[in-house]
Amino acid sequence: MVQTVTLAPSSRLDALPELGAAGRPSTVLHPCDFANWGDVFHHFPNAEDYLLTPGDYRAWGRCMINQANPADHRRLIRFIETAKRPWDRISTEAVTDGFQFTSGAAHWAVHGLTIRGPNLATCIVKQGAEQITFDSMFIEDVDTHGIQLEGNHCTVQNCVIRRAWAPHDVVAILIRVNGAPNVGNRVLDNEICDCVDGVGVTWDDAKGANPYQECLDLVVEGNDIYLTEVRHTHRPEPVFPPSPGCPRLHATAENGIDIKAGPRTSTQPLEFVHNRIWGFRTPEPGSAAQSDGAAITIHRGAQRILFAHNVIFDCPIAFHEVARDPADPNQGDREVTLRSNIISFMHPYNPEDLGAILRTKLPFRLEGNWFSHSRTLSALPKVPNTHDMFVDNVLHDDTPLGEASHDWQEPDTNNRVLPADDMSDVLIERCRWTNPGLVRLRSAVL
Repeated sequence: MVQTVTLAPSSRLDALPELGAAGRPSTVLHPCDFANWGDVFHHFPNAEDYLLTPGDYRAWGRCMINQANPADHRRLIRFIETAKRPWDRISTEAVTDGFQFTSGAAHWAVHGLTIRGPNLATCIVKQGAEQITFDSMFIEDVDTHGIQLEGNHCTVQNCVIRRAWAPHDVVAILIRVNGAPNVGNRVLDNEICDCVDGVGVTWDDAKGANPYQECLDLVVEGNDIYLTEVRHTHRPEPVFPPSPGCPRLHATAENGIDIKAGPRTSTQPLEFVHNRIWGFRTPEPGSAAQSDGAAITIHRGAQRILFAHNVIFDCPIAFHEVARDPADPNQGDREVTLRSNIISFMHPYNPEDLGAILRTKLPFRLEGNWFSHSRTLSALPKVPNTHDMFVDNVLHDDTPLGEASHDWQEPDTNNRVLPADDMSDVLIERCRWTNPGLVRLRSAVL
């Protein structure tokens, strides 16, 4: 029996009913019409829809918006047609220099536009702006963050962001805590390919700031986050004669998801659900990228996080977590829960890679997950007097328990180690937008 995990749209998507609404005041724009976005808003201050025809609008500069709209009169900046998404009509696209929503901006949506770098502003929602939606954006070859959310209750959905790269750290979608809690943002059904980091949740690193401001009510759901061979690099084996067993396969990237902040005053966790993550590798020694190639990294002030129904495969580490910062005023458990995830093929692509499902120091709660085809389940001992809680998990018997040996066998936890004959293949649908297809994970589930 072969099971299939199918792609389904998130139930939390912004439906954007304005796209099909009749009678909305609109204006049609062409690249030669204006010199900048300021002229557009000066001539058409009351348009509800700004409709961009195909062309290159980058000479207009970044679109700066500080106006608040009523919740029932949201305004849109969008491509003139909505039948096709921009990656399916590259010869007929509207290329822009990005968007910035400053404090006070509210209830806007940007739909169906292209941003192509380098040296572009891309998109940012500043602290104090809220209720901004980016839908069906196509962002590629940029050397800054693709979309950065400092404001609250914003949504990034149905986008393709690929090849966001620079010598310094850039993130496809960055949730940034900046002077105040970051609240209620959504990252839904995007395809993020060949970026340094896929989704990042940062702490406040401004000089003199409280770095432990909260991130609250974040949902990251239904995303494909992956690297292709474009980001993989091969290094010669440094010993002589070369060893064919040590391919030394690295990547010019860091992590699929990097989390540095979380809830402090709320028990509601950040939610990372129904995502697919694969293809990450340890960065090449000496590169600017600082990582061990983990699919998910949890550090700094991150806490209270739920990972549920994700599929992680073809990486050197699934979860990398480090001990809390000594200065953190809220020391203690991370309160991380892993529930109903499929994690397979954590492989040592280099001699120094752990091939570990868990490289964690503080305790996790793990419920109903499937683990297989990895060098070890848990690679590091826990901080003294703490332990992981494993309940109802299934482990393929090709993967040693490692440091999880004692916790796995606690009474009444119902964990099972099963041979290949008791496990089934699973087909995973992936690459939602640019190249939908199936990957088979062999003997990975019940």
